[in-house]
Amino acid sequence: DDITLFVVASKTNGTQDYMFGDAGVSASAPSIISGYNGLDFEFFGSSPRVTFKDSGSVGLQLLAINTNAGTINFNGQVIETGTNDAFNNKQLDTLLSANGSVGFYDGTIAELLVFNNQLNEAETTFVQYYLSKKWGLESIVDSDGDGHTDDAEETAGTSAIDASDFPMPDFSDTVDTQIGEASGFDSIESSLALWLDASNIDALSNATLSDGDSISTWKDLSGSGYSLNAVNTPVLVTDGFNGYAAIEFDSTHLDAF
Repeated sequence: DDITLFVVASKTNGTQDYMFGDAGVSASAPSIISGYNGLDFEFFGSSPRVTFKDSGSVGLQLLAINTNAGTINFNGQVIETGTNDAFNNKQLDTLLSANGSVGFYDGTIAELLVFNNQLNEAETTFVQYYLSKKWGLESIVDSDGDGHTDDAEETAGTSAIDASDFPMPDFSDTVDTQIGEASGFDSIESSLALWLDASNIDALSNATLSDGDSISTWKDLSGSGYSLNAVNTPVLVTDGFNGYAAIEFDSTHLDAF
């Protein structure tokens, strides 16, 4: 009942959803399932239910669950759930089925790991990075949960397994370079709460973006962690202002962050 599970999987649109269950109880007992009610992954049992994204997703996804720790990681990002006691005193001994006779699974499985204890944060990060590298998921997985994908960290030369080491520009150095002289802004950097720059939406000088791309996240360069998640489809326009990049909003689409 005190386990850490990792699975690299891709759910199809089929109706069979169960990934892990207890052979000694009914199909409605606590299980870890994929695709229930049109969602990729969630707990089934007592509250809370945890949902992630639409079913029938393209390509593999990485899910990590500490059953009693109160957190679930989806592609490396921690989703707070609160403690779920639905797994207490359960054997959870049946893979890809609710109890061995009903509730099976439609989809693909690349790798599944089960540890019979709660892994700590560092251990979870290393396992996620191993799976991300092995299965080519670096472009979607953020192993250390610092808001930057493993691909982005590797490109920037920062560590994909150290949440305190992430690609971020220095504000005063950026200003100095732009104006061609020393600004003395080192003294005010600590008060910079939000920094959004359309020339550096992904914190990699837009290396991961092209003209016309929809923007799902606008990275906060201040280091405060206030990156914005988009509503609908604002897009990158590489020639938005005098040959420089901008993000274009369309009120008819209710675009927002």
